[in-house]
Amino acid sequence: MLMSNLFGQFNTIRYFFENSNLLIKLLISLLVMFACMAMLSFISMILAMPLFHLSWEELESLLRSQAYDIDLAFLKYLQIIQTVSLFIIPALILNHLLLNKEDNFIRKRKVPGINIILLIIITLVASVPVINLLINWNDSLQFPDWMSGIENSMRQMEDERSQLTEKMLSGQKTGDYIFNIFMIAVLPAIGEEFLFRGVIQKIISKSIGNIHWAIIFAAAIFSIFHMQFFGFIPRLILGIYFGYLLIWSDNIWLPVSAHFMNNTIAVSLDYLSNQSYFSHNLERLDMATRGLLPVVLSIVTTTALIIITRAVLNSKK
Repeated sequence: MLMSNLFGQFNTIRYFFENSNLLIKLLISLLVMFACMAMLSFISMILAMPLFHLSWEELESLLRSQAYDIDLAFLKYLQIIQTVSLFIIPALILNHLLLNKEDNFIRKRKVPGINIILLIIITLVASVPVINLLINWNDSLQFPDWMSGIENSMRQMEDERSQLTEKMLSGQKTGDYIFNIFMIAVLPAIGEEFLFRGVIQKIISKSIGNIHWAIIFAAAIFSIFHMQFFGFIPRLILGIYFGYLLIWSDNIWLPVSAHFMNNTIAVSLDYLSNQSYFSHNLERLDMATRGLLPVVLSIVTTTALIIITRAVLNSKK
């Protein structure tokens, strides 16, 4: 009796969700995200006390500290909790409770073949010069004088996030590198692609009836959620690429794989830099963007590889 009542309530919620307008659907999705984050964050803080041998007063003091002043192990714990609670669990809830069976992005999906994976890796590497050109251009944007206060606040936020990233990637041991891959490549790839491509892109597409605009809007929301304005454009472009990979393949694990490989490349380069194999800034490969020729070659090669990827994926349908 109880189970039938629960299923009845779920069906009622799903019916309301499906028949709501786009704004209501996005607001419900946002509500689910922050409700999950609030509940799981509270639980994680309770668990943190025995895990890190903290009293409630010490825990409160840590949470009031600047993020880059927090112990590295505890900082990584918070990062994992945030990814799981804000992206992974809400995406699974929205997928199974609010979307119908035909929209289920996990059901009967296979791991992409090695040929497609290699093609995506080559595409990501080929795109480095043009992506870094966009990073440099985006970072150089200046607000009007009357918005200088907002610009300064945004740049301060960017600097703080850069310091935070550097701290989380500061480990020199192989174990640190493997854990960073899990924290920065595996979990975000699953969580962000499940949510932004698997759920948000699907919601927008069904509401406006145009898959191309849906991909762009979902990618824009994806980039906004990173709260880094001066990296908005390159992250938007990557989000659009991930969105088309989902449409061409009808397989959520393909954009997940691409996202994972993109983040893994960044983490790996930073690790090699920390090991003094070469001098390298995680976000910018300046050597690759010197001169017009590398950028032109990057645009041509990347475009050709994307066209080939689409043709290969369409041939498998």
